[in-house]
Amino acid sequence: MIDPVELLARDDKWQLAAGDGTLFAPSIPQWLDTPGCWDGLALYDRVFAPLFTITILDDEGRELTARAAARRWTPAELTLQYRLGQGITASEVRTMHPGGVFVSEWRFAAYKPTRIHLVAWTAQPGEQIESGSIAYEGALTFVRALDSAAEGAVRAELAVVGGAVSWSARRSAESMGAPLWQNTPFADWRRGALSKDVGSEPVTRDGTFFAAVHRALDVEYGGASAAFAMRVVPAERSLQAETPREPVAPRHGTIGGTSRKRWGDFFESVPVFRCADPYIEMAYWHRWYALQLNAVRGAKGAWAGVRACEGPGLLHRPSALSAHGLVSDLRWSTDSDWARSALTALLSAQREDGSIPSILAFGKNAAASAAPARFDIGGTLAALDELAPDDTFLAECYQKLARYTEWLRTAADADGTGLFDLDRAADSYGARTAERAERTERTGRVKAVDATVDAYRLFRHLEHMAARVALDDVERWHTLADATRDAMQQKMWSDTARAFGDLDAESGLPTGVRTSAAFLPLGTDIVEPRHRDAMVEQLLDPAMFATTYPVPTLALNDPRFSADGVWEGRRALRPTNGRVWPLRNAPLIDALAVAARTQPIDSPLRDAAATLLRRHIRMLFANGDLHRVSGFEHYHPLTGRGSAYRGVDDVPHGALVDLIFRHVLGVGVRDGAIVVDPLPFGLEHAEGRGLRVRGRSLDVVVSATRVTVTIDGEARDGELGEPIVLPLVP
Repeated sequence: MIDPVELLARDDKWQLAAGDGTLFAPSIPQWLDTPGCWDGLALYDRVFAPLFTITILDDEGRELTARAAARRWTPAELTLQYRLGQGITASEVRTMHPGGVFVSEWRFAAYKPTRIHLVAWTAQPGEQIESGSIAYEGALTFVRALDSAAEGAVRAELAVVGGAVSWSARRSAESMGAPLWQNTPFADWRRGALSKDVGSEPVTRDGTFFAAVHRALDVEYGGASAAFAMRVVPAERSLQAETPREPVAPRHGTIGGTSRKRWGDFFESVPVFRCADPYIEMAYWHRWYALQLNAVRGAKGAWAGVRACEGPGLLHRPSALSAHGLVSDLRWSTDSDWARSALTALLSAQREDGSIPSILAFGKNAAASAAPARFDIGGTLAALDELAPDDTFLAECYQKLARYTEWLRTAADADGTGLFDLDRAADSYGARTAERAERTERTGRVKAVDATVDAYRLFRHLEHMAARVALDDVERWHTLADATRDAMQQKMWSDTARAFGDLDAESGLPTGVRTSAAFLPLGTDIVEPRHRDAMVEQLLDPAMFATTYPVPTLALNDPRFSADGVWEGRRALRPTNGRVWPLRNAPLIDALAVAARTQPIDSPLRDAAATLLRRHIRMLFANGDLHRVSGFEHYHPLTGRGSAYRGVDDVPHGALVDLIFRHVLGVGVRDGAIVVDPLPFGLEHAEGRGLRVRGRSLDVVVSATRVTVTIDGEARDGELGEPIVLPLVP
């Protein structure tokens, strides 16, 4: 019996979330071993820091310093062990709960009975605390304006679970940085309690606002426990989560146990996957954890997305650029509405000109200044429709996709060439334009292979969608798709380079930059046999792209290639001149696997696709350590070391669950049938149970030489390498 919560346990992580948009995931935590949560939370796309810390006092009011001795993390909780002196030890369990609730749950033990006092306190920028918002109503509440927008205000509630003995709120003229008890207005501890008032409004609001709640605790031989919580929600009720708030105190057991059960229930809601290769199995469960960690569900104006952290602080920002991989993975959940709601929210952000913002931030106008996104939105919808077709949903999306396509043609192919410009906002823009021929530097426009492939796929998907929803646009999209395919074959293919390549938009000449994007046509009918063989040869060439951990974004023989991410003399945050990006790898791996399935069973392409996916997964594990799986933005192509310096981990960029189910287990839908055709991974055993495909229940078991498929309780068996075809009921 798999328990993914325990399977993922380790001692070097800290991220916590409840799947509703609020999470504890500081990119570079400074106060991780300090009680509570001084590093703060991310509330949708905003930062609330600090949260609170806990000070422990003896009965005389002297501080007992809590020194962390050990730390253990699972997706459900972060547990710390402390030594406090005077023969007292303690454990703290930190958990996140729906409705923006962070809980710090304590258990104390002592050599002899003793009385201690626990004070949970916070220090907030005084000028951001709204006048008249401070009150004690079973919890000490206040409203803080995180920015000038009305939707930027949050309501915070600091409480002792079960009720506080005393409480207090005070303002102080000085600023507050480190969580030091002696610097608070409460440090002059008197009569074993706080003042039980919230003070008066000052003439000026600068300085620091302090708030504290207190619990006295008698630690007997059997120990004693206490818990503190802070809820942080948007102050405007219309922006709060639609899901009902859960009570902080559990009906049975501990609050940490409540979090563990919630995470256990989540993992039970996704298909079970087991594999003889433990790296593939671990990567699978880690990806579902990362999807839930970064989820924004049940909130108005938000959607299931991923973080895009910049700098050492906290950000939680759904990114449209990751939509395809996100929806491709989410579609395998038993809750198909999760993927559908992500796509719906993406399209609901569409602007009047048809464009879609690249960042879907929380709030009414939060994404107004975001640059337009350029991505494979047609493929995103097609991926969802493949497993869970819905003609009504398809019709609702069609017009929005058509509007997006018209915007894209105007913005990226204004000259009507059928080839599409590289997005100037793309991370790869510099590496694909700088230090090149004068023509590229002068125009700054590049007709890009990946941008054109995305447009081509969009045209083809719209062609099929129009036929499904009985519209007259089929021929229009068919004509545009054919024109783009022909333009790529005639203009972007080079017999000399034996590859597809970017073109300078003004002269139409090749830029000469060899990037991993050049392999994306492999997954389409743009590629003919003469193209395919040459492309695969270069993809597998150790002198070009076949690094230890493939595929680097820039060819090794390019003079600007840097495995270390050095660009223009310094290490870049998001370098694309040689690093390996899972976001870019996922569609490339899929393209190679799609091409492999058009070939005979013994084709070396099948082995190549399986090898590429296996190496991609191994790259996610630091130094090959099975218990150090990661989700960094980019990796070193020779060592596999991730971009830990960015402070961005557990981000589900690019599909992974989808790659495992479609290529390790071989599940797909083609030509009106469910087809199970695993690639040759050489596994003694791999299985997926509880998959949902076209409304049908599917189990797949792959052994060394056999494949067994059970659909709606009926088993089919076949040789590995021979596709099992299960016709769909009309």
